[in-house]
Amino acid sequence: MVLPFVLFVLTLLASTFSDAHRRYLADQGTLPQFSCPGAHAQNGVAECKHRHILETALALLISADLAPHFWAEAISMTVFLINRHPSSALKGSTPYQHFFSSPTSYHHLRCFGVSATFFFHLMSAQTDCSVA
Repeated sequence: MVLPFVLFVLTLLASTFSDAHRRYLADQGTLPQFSCPGAHAQNGVAECKHRHILETALALLISADLAPHFWAEAISMTVFLINRHPSSALKGSTPYQHFFSSPTSYHHLRCFGVSATFFFHLMSAQTDCSVA
């Protein structure tokens, strides 16, 4: 016997769903669930984790003295580091270890926002670039 898979959509504003959208979701087996706007008690753990990610990304940007347009890279690096940080909820293992069942490696980590200088070697027009 195959059990049906039911997908839940959690959104803050019920007014964003039209009747046609609700019917479509119901036909697909998706049940929308709505939380009250401003009621952080309903999603406190997610709010706390979200705030942790944002504050850590901001700290990375400030410590590396980077412009705000590097925000996406800072968020990505933050989540990468959090997933490799030991957690007391996982009894000292990392989320990476828990998910992939392999030990976490730290040898490839580098400083975030390190200045780099690129040197370009300009080829003269007389240089033959063809492969013999």
